[in-house]
Formats: sequence, structure tokens, C-alpha cells
Amino acid sequence: MVKKVFKMKKVLLLLLVVTFQLSALSFHLVWAQDISISASVDRPQVSLDQQVTLRVVVSGNVSQIPQPQIPGLPDFNIYSSGQSQNISIVNGQISSSVTFNFVLAPKKIGKFTIPPISVQVGGKAFSSAPISIEVVQAAAQAQAPQQQAPAPGATGNIFVTGTVDKQTAYVNEQITFSFKFYRNINLMSNPQYKQPEYTGFWIEDLPPQKTYYEVVNGQRYFVVELKTGLFPTAAGNYTIGSANLVCNVEDFSPPTGFFDDSFFQSFFSRGKTHTLTTNPIQIKVLPLPQGKPRNFSGMVGQYRIEASADKQTVEANQPITLKATISGVGNIKTISEPAIEGLTGFRKYNTIPSMNVTKENYVVQGSKAFTTMLVPQTAGKLTIPAVEISFFDPASRSYRTVSANPVSITALPSTKPAAQLPSAFSPQGIKFLGRDIRYLKTSGRLLRKTTPVYEQPWFIILQLLPLLALLVSFIYSRQYNRLITDIKYMRLHRAFGTAEKNLRGIKEQDPVKTACAISGVLAQYIADKLNIAAPGLTSAMIEKNLLDRGTDQETVAETLDIISKCDFVRYAPLQAQEQEVRGLAERTKAIINKLEKTMKTRK
Repeated sequence: MVKKVFKMKKVLLLLLVVTFQLSALSFHLVWAQDISISASVDRPQVSLDQQVTLRVVVSGNVSQIPQPQIPGLPDFNIYSSGQSQNISIVNGQISSSVTFNFVLAPKKIGKFTIPPISVQVGGKAFSSAPISIEVVQAAAQAQAPQQQAPAPGATGNIFVTGTVDKQTAYVNEQITFSFKFYRNINLMSNPQYKQPEYTGFWIEDLPPQKTYYEVVNGQRYFVVELKTGLFPTAAGNYTIGSANLVCNVEDFSPPTGFFDDSFFQSFFSRGKTHTLTTNPIQIKVLPLPQGKPRNFSGMVGQYRIEASADKQTVEANQPITLKATISGVGNIKTISEPAIEGLTGFRKYNTIPSMNVTKENYVVQGSKAFTTMLVPQTAGKLTIPAVEISFFDPASRSYRTVSANPVSITALPSTKPAAQLPSAFSPQGIKFLGRDIRYLKTSGRLLRKTTPVYEQPWFIILQLLPLLALLVSFIYSRQYNRLITDIKYMRLHRAFGTAEKNLRGIKEQDPVKTACAISGVLAQYIADKLNIAAPGLTSAMIEKNLLDRGTDQETVAETLDIISKCDFVRYAPLQAQEQEVRGLAERTKAIINKLEKTMKTRK
């Protein structure tokens, strides 16, 4: 009978596993059906000295779009030139569309085909159609290049320079570093570039690299130029370190023997290796002036803001989507969510940010949109107040405040039940269940038993102790072996304890260092729980993985908000206060406890 029951349990377990796998497969198939990908170029024909813009658009009914896989393009140099994202929420359903922009620089003349670009979703690959491009000969230059002033360190056939567009800037104002490699000699292999140390700066690559000819000291050089955008994070004096380039060029040393003749050198010479170095550059970063507006959050540049709702008429207790978009020139990634002051008559839910970063003319710019779900609580004419932002304009050296227009909403009397939306977390109190346990008193005295020793309970327990110890030893050994051999299980098992220990160990007084430590603890905990690498873990990856594990939207939004605030303190610490950073530590401890409970219930 026991064997039959055991076999039935095995059969039931097998059926459950198969059913789960089939359900997961059907879910992935249904989900993947709503993913689409397309690719296009801005022109089908290009000359050898021009560039092509490749746009890859991926859209679907998910909040996070995966990165497309670009195939190898040996006939082009390819550079990423930013991406833009659009998120929409309709009746509680989230859909996204992300545009990935790339710059292609052709290497030779001919007709080429860009293979299909693919994206992996739910274990299924989706691909775009191939694209044909024709590269033609570059047109002849109308004028000869003009004579330029001698470049610093311009000696011989090769040299490098490093310059900035300004050596004095305000905190969070863009500084553009330009690295130029000059040569009028053939290279034997691709050069190796090592960028300088940018301590104290937020870094943004500025593609694509430029190639052109320039005359220096009467000699014509082929120039390769790389640009990098730098945003200083704090006031003070900083040094941009030396950039290095190692290249292997043709060796024209005088021949010393028969086999050193140029005929043999052209076949057997390995060239000569040169290491070129730029000079360090001193940068003075000015603090932002006094008189900051009340709602100033560290934005530097030129910005504007717009706000709109997806509908102007809605029933009470039904959601609407408010989208506030901040656009302009500056460090888009550090823009924080603007506050909606004086909002009454609505219930506000968590905000989902999305970014569109471009680098036209090597200037970081774009927009950051904040999508918020609001629910009118009563019928009538309601107004969403104007959303204001303040920023410092380096051009005018003054603070500016701009605002979006107020949004009017007509809320009709409700005719349907309230929308099922995530509610704020509120801990329950302790309930009184009944009286305390009463201890029982016994009277009388113990009677001596005449039972044999081997039938005494304590004797039987003593005989079972070795077996129990063996069982405990086996379980412990199995657990220990699993911890040292199964990395995933070890990370999952120790993630919570390690996070609690590291949070207690944060003793930094400096807000920036404390924010870095808090962000690192939270990121490492999530990485251990999900068995992924912590370095390079982005907010988008955290959101996608937590949602895939069944974590509710409110917990995910709280987690992302903590990471966002830590990043803001790290890179724009002007407004950071010690008390606020201490509050981040308490919030992190609470969210880790909440994530631990959520993930335990959904293993």
C-alpha cells in the first residue's frame, strides 16, 4: 500500500511538472506574439567619407525591451548613438517601444547587406528584414585643407593630442574631451587606445569617431578623433589623466645588411611599436551659486517641461495616465522626478521613468518622461496643478524655473467597480487571540516503576541518539556540500544575512560614500537572489527580473526609487543631507525584508 501511494505521488508530481512546463511554454508563446522588431537606414547609398544612421525599433506589451543583437559588420565601423524609449499605460496594461540608434562608417566601396537583426524574448528569436547599402567613392575635395597651427607635441610621422572645450565649468555642466591621433605613415595593425582617468566626472561616450585630413607644420596628416562627454560631480580642482595609444607602424630604419633591404623588409618586417601619451589637463569646477530655488534638484543645462493626460474625461475611481516630459540639453540621466505640488482629489501611484538620450553634434541631450497613474476619487471638475522644475543655466549663469500647463480632468459619476490597482503597503497590527497559557500544577508523588531498563523511555531515547546524530550529520554534510558546489543555492541562501550584515556595517558619515554603500548592498542582494552578476546591473534589468519573479509593481517601484535616489546622491550630491541618506538606509532595510518575504512565497 505504501509503495502504491508513493508511486501515485510520483505520478502526480510528474503531471504537475509537465503541466507547469506546458503552461510556461504557452505563456511565453502568447507573450512573444506581441513583440515586433524593424530596422531601417536613413539612406540606401552613401559615399566612403559619409556615415549611415541605423535605427532598430523593438516594441511589445512589456515594460522592459531587451537589447537587440547586432550581427557582425566587418565592412563598417559601428557606434551606438543613444536610444529612446516610449512607455504607455492603457487600462492598466503596459506597452513599450524602444528605438536603438547606431552610426555606421563604411570602410570600403561596394554593395553590402546588413543581415537580419534579432532580439530574444521568451526563448524565441524575432528578426528584422535585411538591409542593402551601397558605398560609392567619396567626392573630390573642393578646397585643399587649410594650414593649421602647430599641434602640441607634433613631432615626426605620428603624434597624439588631448584637449577640452573648456577648463572651467560648473558642477554637472558638460565638458568635451577630444583625443586626436595624427599620422602620415601606414599602420601595421590596429592601434590600442586607453582612455585617461576621469576621477570626479560622470562619463558619456560621444560617437561616432571622426576621420579627416589636416595640415600641421606643412605636413598633411590623417586624423582620427574621439570625443567624450564629462560631467563634474562636485566643485574643486580636478585632473584629467593622460590618454595612451599603442600603435605598430612601418619601420624605415636604414638597412644594415643584405636582408635589411626594403624589398625584404616589405615581406618580413614586423614594424616598430610606439607608445603615445597626451598631457594631463587641469579642470576647475565651480560650485553652483547661492539662491537656489526651493524645488532645485541639481539639474544643469537648458530644459523645458510638458505635461499631458491620456484622457480628459473619465469615471471616478478609474485610472488616467499623466505623462510629464522634461527635455533639453544636459545630463539627462540625472534628472529626478518632478513633484506635483497641491494635487488634490486624486490618488497617486508610483511613477515609471523612461529616457531618450541623443548626442547630436557631440552634445548630450534628449528627454526623460515620467508616467504616473492617477485615480480621481470623486466626481466633478478636477485640475492637475502645473508641474514645475528649476535648473541652472550655465549660459546665463542664473537659475531658471519653467512649468507645464495645468491639466483639467472631468470625472463622471462612477458606474463600474473601482479599478484593481496596487495599494500602498500598510502593516497590520497585532491581534489579541486569547488568554495566555496557564501552567498546570500536579499533585501527588512519583511512583517507582519496576519496568526493565531496556524498556525505559530514556534508554530507548539513548539508543536513538546515535541514529539521530548520524541523520543530522548527513543533512549538515549535504547542506554544506551543496553550499560549496552549488553557487546559485549558496548565493540564494546567504543573500539576506549578508545584506543585513553589510547594512549594519555602514558607518560612513559622508553622504556620497554612504549612498554608494547602500546602492551596492541592495544591488548585490538582488543579484544574489536572481543569480546574476552584480557589476553592470541596471535599473531596467532589476525591474524586468523582479517582475518576472512575480514581485508586485509597488515593491519594484520602491526598489528602483531607492537605487535612483542613491545614484542621484552619488552624482549630484549638492542636495544630499545626512538625514536623507540615513533614511535611505532604513528604506533599504525595509525593502530587502519585503523582497525576502515575496521571493520566499514565490520560489
